[in-house]
Amino acid sequence: MSELARILVRLPNWLGDLLLARPALHGLRAAHRGAEVVGVGPAPLLALIGLERALDRLEPWSPGAARAELVTRMRRWGP
Repeated sequence: MSELARILVRLPNWLGDLLLARPALHGLRAAHRGAEVVGVGPAPLLALIGLERALDRLEPWSPGAARAELVTRMRRWGP
């Protein structure tokens, strides 16, 4: 199996769903230790999941022009 270099994860919108996703995020990190894992989700929840250290980078999923710019950056990044 080839190792993935870049993984993009769209995080849940709701606190409860995000908490339930924690084991999956840690499993993803354990399975792909060398990959850069980026999480995209609602800005208020990013601070909470950032403490977990399962993701390398967090990007806010904001409305409007900021969202379009994020989509462009993520496409260039090439997950």
